Amino acid sequence: MWTLLERGALYVASIAHFDAGPLLARRTTPRAACTWLVGVLASLSLNAIAFGSDIRVFTDRAHPVRADADTPVTLLDAPAHLIASLGAHLPADPRRASELVAARLKEKGPAFQRELAAAYQGVIEAWRLGIAKIPAVVIDHRYVVYGEPDLESARSWIETYRSTHP
Repeated sequence: MWTLLERGALYVASIAHFDAGPLLARRTTPRAACTWLVGVLASLSLNAIAFGSDIRVFTDRAHPVRADADTPVTLLDAPAHLIASLGAHLPADPRRASELVAARLKEKGPAFQRELAAAYQGVIEAWRLGIAKIPAVVIDHRYVVYGEPDLESARSWIETYRSTHP
């Protein structure tokens, strides 16, 4: 698979810079050294298989996506909903409205501020990746499928593309 080859190449490149001198300084036979290297490469390959592809989903509340619980789903309208919760049912008097928003912020505490920061970080990530439409399924920061509400279908589309464009 493409992903495994790409990750394998990255792992092999990082191993090339690994200094095995202290390990091999002992009386180690070439066969033992080769066995050690094969074991390291095999464990790295298994790690690549275990971690799989990097998958991110970008959408909003109006366009729900069927995804497993382990897949990060970024709701691009989350910041607006969080801000709206602060500004709901404010009085017409600007001074009183400002006091009420400050009190709500204090009541919600630092957890709300972290949640708001994380929501904006998701929007920034979508912008950085160049997301143009939603829902968007992004795999390995290289492939995107727009408009597909089912994660497994989007994966299938990308795997089909990868197999026909090696």
